[in-house]
Amino acid sequence: MPPSARRVWFNVHLWIGLALTLVLAPIGVTGSVLVWRQALAQPPGATGTADRPIGAYVDAARAAGVEGRATQVRLPLARGEAVAVTLRAPDAAPATVWLDPATARVLRVDRRPGGWLGAVHELHETLMAGRPGGWIVGASGLALFVSAATGLWLWFPRLGGLAAALRWRRTALLSLNLHHQLGFWICAPLAVLSLTGAWLAFGDSGPRGPEAGRGEGRRTAAAAGPRIGFDDVAGAVLARHPGAKLASIAAPAGGGAWRVQLRSALGERLSLSFDPASGQERASGPPANGFRRAMHQLHGGEETPLAWRLVITAAGLAPAILGLTGIWAWARRRRPVRTASAA
Repeated sequence: MPPSARRVWFNVHLWIGLALTLVLAPIGVTGSVLVWRQALAQPPGATGTADRPIGAYVDAARAAGVEGRATQVRLPLARGEAVAVTLRAPDAAPATVWLDPATARVLRVDRRPGGWLGAVHELHETLMAGRPGGWIVGASGLALFVSAATGLWLWFPRLGGLAAALRWRRTALLSLNLHHQLGFWICAPLAVLSLTGAWLAFGDSGPRGPEAGRGEGRRTAAAAGPRIGFDDVAGAVLARHPGAKLASIAAPAGGGAWRVQLRSALGERLSLSFDPASGQERASGPPANGFRRAMHQLHGGEETPLAWRLVITAAGLAPAILGLTGIWAWARRRRPVRTASAA
């Protein structure tokens, strides 16, 4: 590449770092925390397995003094995890009651959606600025991809080839050597996180989580038959899937289809929509949800091997380290020039 073109790419790389470090650093650090959100969300003290009827956990959650209608119950799939019951009162944010699966004893009550991890997730996804903040996060993801691509190009020296590129002491500045080495080794996963993050910010607009089925419940409320409970739905679904374990069950806002997640005997996750009035069961969501789920898994590490979760945890911390080392090296290199000019 001609020196003039290399200078252009250097300036692009430099100004992305100077302009976006304060945005990309909190996005990356919060992302590293959210990789382990399932473990961090669990309160201490959970024992045994969830062998009680689901209704017993719902009753215990209501007895904890939390008002509202139970909308979702999440059951533990591993020892040491707690049962989570979500309740929602009219015109109020949902609260989550965490229960010991063996005794139904209350372990913790989160009155903020998602607890403290909910605030971390909001900061990561929207910078706590709503939809405009989501657009900023998406644009920052695209800028991070450009920064990773230009950084990889600039990392390869004009002289010396690959051996020179991999050498630790390429410069006299420790910060710049760290910037070169960390940037190279983390470049590929950082590019994956930036592109998947931008897609999730701009293209993943469909409802997710416990809110996804509310419209369906309201539309079919009139067609609902007699009122049924969590145990009725769980029993009907598990009877059709021998050997499966119940992961979560969510009630609609009115009558109509319930949403159930199972783990098969082979460990596969099954998402179902079950209408108790008709007894019909179907896989929930359109086929495109498979792609959306893959994007979430790549970006957030959900249900991925431990090695990938460790890699994307390191990649989430990288923008803060790369931004600080890059800015520090840039300032150190400019200092002699300013001193000479002043002299």
